[in-house]
Amino acid sequence: MVWAPVLSSFEYHFKQKDRIKLRVRETGESWDQALRELQREWAEHDALNSQLPAFAAPPPADPGAARSVAFMFLTTAPLNQEDLWVEWFGRAPPDRFDVVVHNDQGGDIGRLRELSRLVAPTTKTGWATSGLARATLLLLREALKRPSNTHFVLLSNSDIPLLSFDDFYADVTSRSLSRFSRFSLNWDESLGRDIWQPPNGRDWQGCTKRGCHAKADQWAMWTRADAVFFAENNFLKFLKPGVLFVDEPYFIQLMHEHEREYDNKCVTYTFWKFGTDSPVIFEDVDRATSSKARGDDCWFLRKVSRTATLSADFKRSIGLLVEDGAPP
Repeated sequence: MVWAPVLSSFEYHFKQKDRIKLRVRETGESWDQALRELQREWAEHDALNSQLPAFAAPPPADPGAARSVAFMFLTTAPLNQEDLWVEWFGRAPPDRFDVVVHNDQGGDIGRLRELSRLVAPTTKTGWATSGLARATLLLLREALKRPSNTHFVLLSNSDIPLLSFDDFYADVTSRSLSRFSRFSLNWDESLGRDIWQPPNGRDWQGCTKRGCHAKADQWAMWTRADAVFFAENNFLKFLKPGVLFVDEPYFIQLMHEHEREYDNKCVTYTFWKFGTDSPVIFEDVDRATSSKARGDDCWFLRKVSRTATLSADFKRSIGLLVEDGAPP
């Protein structure tokens, strides 16, 4: 068992410190002022977690009915490659997809508004806060209102698809398990970082199973059964007060705790360089880049910039450029 002061130091130096630095740069506040304001903000998220309303998912469509996939965009801005997405969805049967957006800032989301319905009311988000997990739950709840939705994917505005819609739809709807890309060994897991409160003796027994220090990519896919499980149960209220960076451990750890089987596979391909704070931003997407991502069995690619060059070979590979005489 890791000595408690070590974990406390880890929480400060690796979870809180960078957030404080960023606020100091943005606001000009002193370190202590920034810390106090952030602690107030984190407490506000704790209150929102405990106040999350109850939700009951409607029953799914009949087994023989048409199935659709929910594309859940967690964004406050237009899609970086919105023309690509509009054309991609434009080639899809309308009854096979459903687009839902969480935009808590209420600003312009560009052409995404034409394709989607918005979560209302939204919840407060913010880098490193539990609001990211809470917003994901609201996206799942909204998407579950459509009974034909059988699979649910979380995306950002910097994603692009790696397959044609037909190929993606055939692949994702054939899956009987949710997909979470579990991280390899990391400091959180090595130190046994715990984001959960201890058992309360009533409705929370703590996180005790093997895998309760795991982390996974935020960008995941849920089957309807798992979407209902998370949407109908508010585990957010059992997080430790003021805990940060819970979007990566939240879902995967609860899958382990409740012994829910999942596929440990990629949903969204990202490329990280050692020692960096965020993934590489792709400025050129060619067939080699997309082939590498598809070789990892991923469905989407991020972060792709707004001005990125997308090669003809890549567009052809996702069904957007059709040879003369070929069917669309």
